[in-house]
Amino acid sequence: LITAETEKLDHLKDHKKGLLQQLFPANGETKPQFRFPEFKNDGDWEEKEINEKFRFKQGVQVSINNQHTTKEDGMVRFIRIIDITSNSEPPRYINDPGADHIINKEDLFMIRYGTPGAISIGFDGVIANNLFRLIWKSKETINSLFWYYAFQKMEKKIYNLSGSSSMPAISFSTLNHLGIKFPKNPKEQKKIANCLASADDLIEAQEIKIKALKKHKKGLMQKLFPHTI
Repeated sequence: LITAETEKLDHLKDHKKGLLQQLFPANGETKPQFRFPEFKNDGDWEEKEINEKFRFKQGVQVSINNQHTTKEDGMVRFIRIIDITSNSEPPRYINDPGADHIINKEDLFMIRYGTPGAISIGFDGVIANNLFRLIWKSKETINSLFWYYAFQKMEKKIYNLSGSSSMPAISFSTLNHLGIKFPKNPKEQKKIANCLASADDLIEAQEIKIKALKKHKKGLMQKLFPHTI
């Protein structure tokens, strides 16, 4: 069961990769390979340098001694790279550094060191200093989820721009002038975001199912073999 469900998970992830390739223009193209019927006559996508749309704000540095596993009054969630890449550790909390550093579930932020280019969304709290927030410059409303997937499509490209040292990193100056493509119609942005979010929901549900099966197997191992003294 675990093997079969893991194969299904791999297929779902491949399906999402295919959607990302089809719903966003390829290099050198101005339109995606697949476009929802109601937007086929909307013309070319627009391309802007990232610094025309976003400014960056690096996270805060907090020593390990000031990170806590229990949340107390006046504390906020401290979001680290591991919370994004594996979610294998309990959350950490720090004293609230002030409203200027707080992010909410609609805010985009990216890994700058180690695995630069990995984008994230959906957290409340304060990000660590090896992460940085992407802050929308315009007064118009942003569809955060669309831009999350737009940056996800560019993740490998951004990573390849990082230094070749033992600790890859992306500089703000390099990221500033990188072009990013998007449809002008906010309704098309929303449709693309919803389509990819549905794929992510399926992936998440499958991962939860596999986790439950592994837990079930572990329980069987305990019951079917004698306890050691």
